[in-house]
Amino acid sequence: MSSPNYHEVLALASELKENERLKLILEISKTMNDVLINKKAKELCCPYCDRSRIVKNGKNKTTQRYLCKTCLKSFISVTNTPIYYSRKEINTWSEYVHLLFQGYSLRETIKIIPISLKTAFLWRHKILDALRDNLKTKELCGQIQADEIYFRESFKGNHSRDGFIMPRKPHRRGTPAKFRGISKMQVCVLTALDSKKSIIIEPSCMGRPGSSDLLRVLGSVIKKDSVLVTDSLFSYKTLSSYSKSKHVAIPTGSRRVGSYNIQRINNLHSKVKSFMRPYKGVSTKYLSNYMFLFKYIESKCEATPIFFRGTKPYFSTNFKGRPPIFS
Repeated sequence: MSSPNYHEVLALASELKENERLKLILEISKTMNDVLINKKAKELCCPYCDRSRIVKNGKNKTTQRYLCKTCLKSFISVTNTPIYYSRKEINTWSEYVHLLFQGYSLRETIKIIPISLKTAFLWRHKILDALRDNLKTKELCGQIQADEIYFRESFKGNHSRDGFIMPRKPHRRGTPAKFRGISKMQVCVLTALDSKKSIIIEPSCMGRPGSSDLLRVLGSVIKKDSVLVTDSLFSYKTLSSYSKSKHVAIPTGSRRVGSYNIQRINNLHSKVKSFMRPYKGVSTKYLSNYMFLFKYIESKCEATPIFFRGTKPYFSTNFKGRPPIFS
């Protein structure tokens, strides 16, 4: 990336118009996808037993099939990925993913890509489900800052014609909350950030989190002998005892205790709020997925989510009927 040719390309790209720059990015993405497909074929393993004892097993038209010698199941290279069962080309998916990460709305997306609005919606949540399945943080270590961020409960996208019954009186988006402070009408999203910039950001409960909520989300990922820096919420003391880590509680009204503060996690919350603002309200049942989309972008992951593999195919169309997802 330090070669003269690279800097010359960057200089030329900066002179292009917005639509020309988008076309250039998409052409590069198509080339990169071809490279990724070839790489995936070389590193292929069975999606059912995760073994690499595989052989070619004929073709379905132009699609190469494989057979696992261990579990004797047949599969293709994209089995259980978001593009499994899709009849669209990979380049179309790549273009869609690029627009998704650029913050394009569904209606703006279908003006660029020839797909229906319903397909754009289904693709979005297939990709977000894949992110949620594959971006689980396994460990936090060093100095860990943890705090909560809250979102108003939302039933956006639920309709009575689908059998949905509103549990409260409807109100316009943006109206003041019925109760002051933190209440059960707000979704708590637990966030944690360690010294290696590993992030956990997952909805945990309605209202203030208790010790059981903190242990469920963070208890298994905090490494022993870490330093946990939080606000004065008492439940964090239970979490630190469980994880055998040092606990530093910042008193209410103070910004720091010695050299410890929670400024980095507060900055992360500001980024989350800015990230969510263009969506103009996200339904509570989809909030977990959008948190993982933020995590993917913030962590600057290089792997494309269209090849992320789950334990089952991402072909469910009942996204509207799902319950809220809490970790």
